[in-house]
Amino acid sequence: MQRAYTPNLEAYNSVTHAVESFLYFTPAENAQARQLCEKAIALDPSYAVAYALMGFTYWLEWLAQWSDDPQTLERAFTLAQQALT
Repeated sequence: MQRAYTPNLEAYNSVTHAVESFLYFTPAENAQARQLCEKAIALDPSYAVAYALMGFTYWLEWLAQWSDDPQTLERAFTLAQQALT
């Protein structure tokens, strides 16, 4: 079984700040949360929470209709699958 946490403090801090940004529920803060998740994943590619939260950023973008990209919901699903893996 994979771990959901990370021993990398910088990756953990990035996700913590990403959660803060995500909870503003604005397009700009959602984009910031996504960037922070990308940073966390770059620091620890097996950090499941970072994949899950990044998936939520795509889901929120789809739900709020902030993007016309038809692949937005598919990206959310793919990231959720990566988090489970």
